[in-house]
Amino acid sequence: MEKRRQHYDLKAIQSAMSSVNTMYLTLTARHGIKRACMSLDDAWRVIQGLSAGNFYKSMTTHADSRVWQDVYHAEFNGRMLYLKFQQQDKYFVISFKERKDE
Repeated sequence: MEKRRQHYDLKAIQSAMSSVNTMYLTLTARHGIKRACMSLDDAWRVIQGLSAGNFYKSMTTHADSRVWQDVYHAEFNGRMLYLKFQQQDKYFVISFKERKDE
């Protein structure tokens, strides 16, 4: 299922990830950051720089239609990025990677 409005409050995500040390990243997100030749500080700055205008869509996971993920597109050094957030007790960055043209 998909929807065109945020499921999670972006300001709450940014507040929860108030520093590099409080960013919860999946291994997939960490690999994506590394493949994009970015540091964790760079990734944190991208997250903190997101606005509602960067929002793309909300979608449920394939495994559980009750679990929502918010997808954002952002730019860093001329490259387009794809970020996906999810909440389970705390906010996680599920995916952080360079975006392929759609």
